[in-house]
Amino acid sequence: MQTLVEQDAARKRLWNAENAGKVEIPSFGGIDAAELQAYVGQSVSWLVSDVFTDDEPLIIGAARKSCKTLLLFDLACAVATGTDWLKTFHVPQRRRVLFVTGETNNRRSALHLQKCLASRALTWDDLGGCLRVEAKEFPSFTKGLDLEGVRRTVAEHKSEVVILDPLFRGMQSVDASKLFEVGPVLKELQAAVFPALMILSHHFTKPLKTFKAMEPDSADVQLPSLDDLTGAGIAESCGQWWLTRRIERYRYDDRHSLLVEYGGREGQSGALQIAFDEKCWQFEVKSASEFRQAAVLAKEEQRSKQAEEQRESDRRAVMRALRNCKTPMSKELVKGRAEMKNARGRFDNAFAELLRDESVVMRRYQDTCGRWQAMGFILREHVAEYDAELQAKSEFDLESEALVVSESEPVASGKKPGKKPTKKSGKKPAQKRRQAEA
Repeated sequence: MQTLVEQDAARKRLWNAENAGKVEIPSFGGIDAAELQAYVGQSVSWLVSDVFTDDEPLIIGAARKSCKTLLLFDLACAVATGTDWLKTFHVPQRRRVLFVTGETNNRRSALHLQKCLASRALTWDDLGGCLRVEAKEFPSFTKGLDLEGVRRTVAEHKSEVVILDPLFRGMQSVDASKLFEVGPVLKELQAAVFPALMILSHHFTKPLKTFKAMEPDSADVQLPSLDDLTGAGIAESCGQWWLTRRIERYRYDDRHSLLVEYGGREGQSGALQIAFDEKCWQFEVKSASEFRQAAVLAKEEQRSKQAEEQRESDRRAVMRALRNCKTPMSKELVKGRAEMKNARGRFDNAFAELLRDESVVMRRYQDTCGRWQAMGFILREHVAEYDAELQAKSEFDLESEALVVSESEPVASGKKPGKKPTKKSGKKPAQKRRQAEA
């Protein structure tokens, strides 16, 4: 960045040059507003139909390790050969592309391009000199010499699209948090690239700390946004964008599940879910709404599965509480032995279900005080044995009761056994007293 002294010196040189008639000072006066009418019916020139125009700077933003460079290789190949991008988006015409990357080397670049071409049934000859790749050196956007090198390269090779990947490698000595430093640098860079379309790749502020909310079985998927881009002035300087993040954590199997949000000043916009198989370079693209619907269904299925697993676990807990008990017990005792902590009604639901399917049956039983209770519960597998014991006990009790009754009944003579009959006197007590006194 120029100091105040350097800026003042530059203004003086410009003033001297103007007075000498060597340069033309821009007026910034624009055109008469009525002349804009001619542009009303002008059609949009698309780089990628309904996704990217060819007259607005483009930012490709992504979280760390979200296939940003791989998607750019496919874009460069698609534009250079005039074939569909991601096997989905139409490229109206082939153009000359300059791809400057600091994210890979020549060997990896060759492997990526080989896969790009093979997936399109093309050969290296089909590129026709429309694609140049610089993977060794990366220009500094704050050095006039490097910008002049970019300008000359664009002019020499008649490049129509320039891809710079990633942006931060060229932003040395620039405070990316200050809008008034970033803006002028990007302006100078765009001037160096002109008339080619400038495509910049950039990173998000920070990667996702957790993928819990981004799993495929979650409906709460967060789309990436321009606010995720790190630094100031990046989103403001670009008229169209393509933002990518992972849906799930990478499992090192060359399969990537990505969520994309794109848009631009021409009104193009959308949200996509991309399944990318890096090994065979195959893409499956569908709208995010389809993905959300599938995520909602998957989440409902997961919840149903979890509820079923919990239900079976609760049933097993109740069954365990009763398994070794061959006599009925009260419901409260069963609940205590089941040890279902934080159940919140799950015990009652499991218990009622076991009663309905008769895995658990109700029988009367004697409590610890020997009193008979009507509502005792026992496993069905123990019922037969318990009923047999109960029946045997009942018969024994009946026999004992009959014996007691028979022993308490009077004998046939009407006299109680074991007692001799007493002889009754017909005299009254008062008569006895008079006889005694006499």
